[in-house]
Amino acid sequence: MTDARRKRVLMVLAAASVVLIWRIVAVVNKYAPVEATAASAPPAPTQPIAPPSDTARIPTMSPEETRAVTIALASVMEQPWGRDPFSMQAAGKKADSAIRTKAPPSSAAPAPAFVLRAVSRRDRRWCAIFAGKIVGVGDTVADEFQVIGIDQHSLTLLRGGWSYRYEIGVETPVIEQFGEGRAP
Repeated sequence: MTDARRKRVLMVLAAASVVLIWRIVAVVNKYAPVEATAASAPPAPTQPIAPPSDTARIPTMSPEETRAVTIALASVMEQPWGRDPFSMQAAGKKADSAIRTKAPPSSAAPAPAFVLRAVSRRDRRWCAIFAGKIVGVGDTVADEFQVIGIDQHSLTLLRGGWSYRYEIGVETPVIEQFGEGRAP
């Protein structure tokens, strides 16, 4: 071999050796065991932590609500294993609404006998399948009930100062005087 060629081969081998050593050191540093160090203790708080306030209360249920929950629980416990979990969804909603349903006031118009089947939202507009039609906020149902609110689980109708709140799968609405309770 000529001297010029040997010089080039030695230069290439020297550069490759430097790169190879650099990569071996990087791998060893990454995967080699390292001595464990303890983390320092967090700084002490500058202000003492206030004790919990007495404003938090545990909600209580009336005897009627307790009985309704017990009945709903018993109906679930009677179901066989391997049941369709979605078939109980409507039954759970019925039991849940039985707890919150108030007796309709005598001056309220009778509620239309419809069931809310589904609720959907496209962009910012809610719509629902109710009374066999697709309705939205502002539509009229049964020629006298105006849809004033739709959310994920319910539809609210208004007539004569009374609101009728239907939940998905529940046949009887919650009837309240408009403006009482929660907003639609």
